[in-house]
Amino acid sequence: MCGIFGYVSDKTEIDLLQKMGNALSHRGPDGEGYYSSDRLHMGIKRLAIIDLETGDQPISNEDKSIWIVFNGEIYNYKELTKDLKKEGHVFKTHTDTEVIVHSYEEYGEGFLEKLNGMFAFSLYDEKKRKLIIARDRFGEKPLYYFKDENIFIFASEIKALLQYEGIVRRMNDDALYKYLILRYVPTPQTLFKGIYKLPAAHYIELRPGGFFIKRYWDISFKRIYYNNESEYSEHFNELFEASVKLRMRSDVPLGAYLSSGVDSTSIVKVMSECANHKVTTYSIGCNLPEDESKDARLAAVLLKCDHKELKYDENSLDLLESIIWHMEEPIGDAHIIPTSILAQNVTGDLKVVLLGEGADESLFGYPFHKLIYYEALLRKYLPSYLIDNTLASLFGRTPFQILNIFFPLPTSIGIEGKKKLVNYFANMKTYNIVEKFVRLTSLFQPEEASKLLNHKIDENSIFDNTKLNTEKNGDIDMLMNQMFMIQMNGWLQDNILLRHDKLAMAHSIETRAPFLDHNLVEYLINIPVNMKFGNGSNKYILRNYLAGTFNKKIAYRKKIPFFAPIERFSQTGKFKVLIEKYLNEKDMLNGDIFNKEMISSLIRNNSENDFLVVKKLMSLIIIGIWRKKFNIS
Repeated sequence: MCGIFGYVSDKTEIDLLQKMGNALSHRGPDGEGYYSSDRLHMGIKRLAIIDLETGDQPISNEDKSIWIVFNGEIYNYKELTKDLKKEGHVFKTHTDTEVIVHSYEEYGEGFLEKLNGMFAFSLYDEKKRKLIIARDRFGEKPLYYFKDENIFIFASEIKALLQYEGIVRRMNDDALYKYLILRYVPTPQTLFKGIYKLPAAHYIELRPGGFFIKRYWDISFKRIYYNNESEYSEHFNELFEASVKLRMRSDVPLGAYLSSGVDSTSIVKVMSECANHKVTTYSIGCNLPEDESKDARLAAVLLKCDHKELKYDENSLDLLESIIWHMEEPIGDAHIIPTSILAQNVTGDLKVVLLGEGADESLFGYPFHKLIYYEALLRKYLPSYLIDNTLASLFGRTPFQILNIFFPLPTSIGIEGKKKLVNYFANMKTYNIVEKFVRLTSLFQPEEASKLLNHKIDENSIFDNTKLNTEKNGDIDMLMNQMFMIQMNGWLQDNILLRHDKLAMAHSIETRAPFLDHNLVEYLINIPVNMKFGNGSNKYILRNYLAGTFNKKIAYRKKIPFFAPIERFSQTGKFKVLIEKYLNEKDMLNGDIFNKEMISSLIRNNSENDFLVVKKLMSLIIIGIWRKKFNIS
């Protein structure tokens, strides 16, 4: 894990490369290196994980005609090294970085498909004068770029790009609209005007006469049919355990984040079986009814882990300004606070932690998955008019106390939340799958976001890079796979993975996600949906794995959803200070960007018992912090 950076220009920018590197020092405290040739200048700040002695970068091939700076891990580097040596390639290190160089030599542009890992790298072929900048399949490692007529500049973080004085710090108005709805900005845009993200599973090719962005991988949909459940489970078990074991390859100690869920528990179970020492695990809670620490502790005891429990409370709001600085791209969700506390407390103990991200997406673990799945089942067996005319009326008449049972939030669903649900059910017959995802996961509905902004916005598309068959009816398996693709192209890379990378690397920590092994993901997408929703439970095949190899009670217990219960702190002095500081007349309510009355109304309605109102306020506070921290006009 490292920070990479560089630029291509006819003009040598004095000190620019050094300034970019300094801005990324937190990503790589163990070393640095630089390379220049012709118009290209690139560098790296290194966090040493594999081959501590000879793995310094940049690294070249045998005749020094191909050079690379690399951030990430290639988990199958040992197998690739063996294959490449058979073909005559000579290795001078034991690092996974060198494998990429020789794979490019051997396989050409098809080399990216050989790599099983998380990565962002810049590889330069001097003979062909060709630069390749690539990002991993799911976007675990970030890569940003800026391009105008004078320069092409790239880096692992935006802070490095901002060292170039030619970038004017302005807000991307179209991206702001999307942020308000989604809580994040979908690739390829960022909230910084003119700065872009390279999409996951893509690479940039820059050579004389051309700048191209190309996709090198996409999920292959080929349905898998076995005779019975045990055959599906057997193959899943093999793929899952192999993925965890691959991600345990390291020359430094590693541990895991452990929640009460089956995702992280299953990972730690495999780690405990493979490690020759106690696995160090970390959980976080808040001393409130929704705290999952107790259940995580039980799993840690049974797995004989060296377990550490962390806590957050209203005082943790003091971390928010520092967190936004490290995030760079604001994510309008209080989850960023406990995520940062976890990483901060790993520092000094470990350099690498495994986590369960990716399982909720491929195994349909979110509440909105259930809504969409059961709606599809109802439509399969009941007339549509009966469903469409009944659900909105039913939910509209249901008291909050009953709704709260079906929607396990840290506080009441509230007036705003109930209104959102009723509106969804009243109009769901008109929505395609993209619209359903947006409506169910949004903070501000698209109509609200339009009214909140004073400038004209493009309402045509929330997802620029999601191309789907968006038929409203059809096969349930296909429908749920479309939902996964939506999440993969936005939610996962621009929210979940971005949050973990930025906040872990802020403390020089590497995170690894076994559920994002592409072999495992493709298998899960292509097995029947009833292996993911089974016996009234989500993550069916994973729960069966954990029940059969570890503990039935833990496997089938009801998961406490992990929320950062900002609602519990909404009436405290700390939260009110944030409102006064960042949602005031001078900054947010001056009429330039936001509708003054709408924000004032949210502030008046701030209540511990209205989940959605508080989350909307939090997302706006985060924007306010971001504007000040990065001096955005």
